[in-house]
Amino acid sequence: MNTKIHTILFGIVAIVALALTACQPKVVTQEVVVTKEVQVEKKVEVTKVVEVAPEKQSTMDRIKEEGVVVVGVANEFPYGYIDTENDNQLKGVSPDIVRDALKVIFGEDVVMEPVVTEFGALIPGLNAGRFDIVTAGMYITPKRCEAVAFGNPDYTIVDGLIVAEGNPYDLHSYADIAANPEVRASTGNGYAEHDKMLNAGVSEDQITLFPDDVSGAAGVQAGQVDVYTGTAPTVNGILADLGPGSGIEIASNFVDTAPNFGGAVFRKEDADFVDAYNAALEQLKADGTLAGIHAEYPGFGDFTLPGDAVLSDICP
Repeated sequence: MNTKIHTILFGIVAIVALALTACQPKVVTQEVVVTKEVQVEKKVEVTKVVEVAPEKQSTMDRIKEEGVVVVGVANEFPYGYIDTENDNQLKGVSPDIVRDALKVIFGEDVVMEPVVTEFGALIPGLNAGRFDIVTAGMYITPKRCEAVAFGNPDYTIVDGLIVAEGNPYDLHSYADIAANPEVRASTGNGYAEHDKMLNAGVSEDQITLFPDDVSGAAGVQAGQVDVYTGTAPTVNGILADLGPGSGIEIASNFVDTAPNFGGAVFRKEDADFVDAYNAALEQLKADGTLAGIHAEYPGFGDFTLPGDAVLSDICP
């Protein structure tokens, strides 16, 4: 082989070798660094925020602040009623007593806003917050004392019976009604006389409940019932309004089962209000204000003053 050919072949081999070298994959070496992650536990102190409800304002504080007290009445003369003949003023034995007691408590006149409702709805309405005090001359009874708080008695009274003219069943007590199952008795819805009749032995089946005294008296007039019972001043007042020829009368010589005492009514949580009222009531007794209020209304007088009676005598 001549030198020229040898040189060409060597060149070709060199080119092929370079080509083969260029086709080889390129190897890249990476340095892998492993970093150890260190977790640090952090203790976080959490302060628990407890929301405290603002203290509820007492009834007395609110009245002192606003100068207004809302009272419940059943529009029953002479206990608590709206005097339509005198600018719709709130009048009656109970509102008059409470009005003067509030002046003693707060040292100034307090506006009394009346809410008129059926007698049977007074206690539920009081506990529901519709009014602050009941000024309806409500009888104090152990059963009612379970639901509400009474002030000390501010009057005492007896019951009375409205009967048909001539008193055909000769009724002079609740015992007389109980003794004759034919007698159809009645009283007002929610009245204490209902329980008094039951306690005297009158059957529940004999008793009809009317929404108020006027409708009860009308029931006797219409022959729906034979007798209607309520407080003596109330039934006497109804007969006086009806006048002669009404066909009904007051049963004479009524014998009541026990003395009846009445007073202002408060919610049980208003114990401070009751205490303040009782203290004011004693002042009204001492200075003659209570006797003067009793003297203003028919059926009331010195004989209806409560004397030394206190709530614990009735609701131990």
